[in-house]
Amino acid sequence: MLRDFREKDIRKAIIDKAKPRKISKNSPHWKGKIYVGEVFVAKVKIPNDHPRIMRSSKLRFIARDLQLTEDQFNAFVECRLSGTEYYGILNAKGTQGKPDSEGRA
Repeated sequence: MLRDFREKDIRKAIIDKAKPRKISKNSPHWKGKIYVGEVFVAKVKIPNDHPRIMRSSKLRFIARDLQLTEDQFNAFVECRLSGTEYYGILNAKGTQGKPDSEGRA
């Protein structure tokens, strides 16, 4: 079960650990692209820097976009899962590359 997290804590974890490249800042919520090596694997919404608690329905979407289970996502935000461990999970899943908006696979 997903725990309650403040938007700013989720934002910090995504930026510091997932290290998205090509952050789009054109909409109310930033969106970042995550790559493993040069392979695009995910696009994730980056919450605003608010102290508000994020609803669990939105948390599920972010966890899914990061390709994490609920328990892994909790650990990711609580700093029990490092950025290196996160990329290890992506590599272990054998994440397939997806075309990004520029058509690269």
